[in-house]
Amino acid sequence: MKKLLGIVVLGLLVCSATFAEKYPELKSPLVSIAGKTPKKLKVPGKINLKNFIVNKSGSRIYMDINERQKKLKKFKDKARLCRLENNFAAKVKNSKQTGKNILIDPIIEGRGFKWQEGATPITGENQSTPMIINTEQLSSHWMVSGETVYLDVLKDQLLLWAKADAYQVLISDGQAWGYNFGYIDTLEFVRQNLARMLFGYDLLRQAKALSPEEDKILYNWFEKIVAKTSIGQLDGSGKPGDKFPPANHTEASKARTYTMWGVISGNNEYFQAGLKYYLVALKLTRKDGSSRWEIRKEETKSKSSRGTLPKGF
Repeated sequence: MKKLLGIVVLGLLVCSATFAEKYPELKSPLVSIAGKTPKKLKVPGKINLKNFIVNKSGSRIYMDINERQKKLKKFKDKARLCRLENNFAAKVKNSKQTGKNILIDPIIEGRGFKWQEGATPITGENQSTPMIINTEQLSSHWMVSGETVYLDVLKDQLLLWAKADAYQVLISDGQAWGYNFGYIDTLEFVRQNLARMLFGYDLLRQAKALSPEEDKILYNWFEKIVAKTSIGQLDGSGKPGDKFPPANHTEASKARTYTMWGVISGNNEYFQAGLKYYLVALKLTRKDGSSRWEIRKEETKSKSSRGTLPKGF
């Protein structure tokens, strides 16, 4: 029995190494956004992405936290407004008093739906969900209360993942997508988590809660993981076989990550990649506001996909 277990474990390790070796080369974030940037929209002149730059690295991602907290004080039902979970505050404060660890362990090896029992290529659970919830709640409770205990735990949580070098290995859905990364897959799980973590990073920076060394640890890890979300072989480079559909919800998630990192890091290529998605999405949006990819105009006309794409995209 022990021998059999050893063979199984060895087999899993070999499989992990094999998939890791199949990583495509990292792509430019601009290239990884599917579709062509329209030369003209309903605005005067042509749009050149290179004209849009981040003037100051470390800019706020979404908001001025101090100003937002002042406005939150005017609302009576802050718990409902900010979706605060019952008993979360007590759990955090109790953890500080008793030393009980409530931090979510880092995910060293990320996998997609294919590796989940009972899942399909497009349905399953994000293994990062506990981390997403914890980060969201810590950020929201601090925004509402201003109590530093939430910032302390939030910092510990993000540093735990960065120091452990979380997401060292990302494994695609394998047979489900021909050993490629793309569409709803491991990378989408990572992006959903990164959105919350980057927001938390921005909160810590605005609150001046990070030492220069702690900021460097987080920055270096985020830089590496954001780049890893550009490894999809099915992302739209325009080459044969690279037919990832533009302006769908997965592309929107990718663009959000790129834009957030572009702003906080001052990296204009990531910022312009996010803007490119926005322009492509505008071009593909129907007059009624629906997406040509996400919503079928006539269901009987489209059996193989959820929407239809115009030529040139």
